[in-house]
Amino acid sequence: RLIRGWDELFSQLDEHLQSMQSMKMSPFYKSFEEEGQVWDKKLNDIRIMFDIWMDVQRRWVYLEGIFCSSADIQQLLPNEFSRFRTIDTEFIGIMKKVAAKPKASDCLAIEGVQKQLERLSDMLTAVQKALGDYL
Repeated sequence: RLIRGWDELFSQLDEHLQSMQSMKMSPFYKSFEEEGQVWDKKLNDIRIMFDIWMDVQRRWVYLEGIFCSSADIQQLLPNEFSRFRTIDTEFIGIMKKVAAKPKASDCLAIEGVQKQLERLSDMLTAVQKALGDYL
């Protein structure tokens, strides 16, 4: 299951981040500053992770359509197809974890998810480049 409604997710995150900025201007912020900093960091981390995630998902969908619908491409680019299969397995694994706990803060708690997404992004870039060079 793919994540849909990225615009709404980013809109809500931006709204929450703006609320945090407004709270910091309050003279009462000192009384909950520690908790506020924790939430500010969490919201910013989620924003960064979702930026990477959206890019990975978009490119995964694009490449899945190419590799899974064309046996010719699979045969002509066996190394890239193999690399894509690895990406596919990892990406689907992440998505299954998210389906089990679909809250944004739970996604952040998935161990090593941001590094895994960054690595998948790098791998997708390499596969996409090789496909582009071939075409």
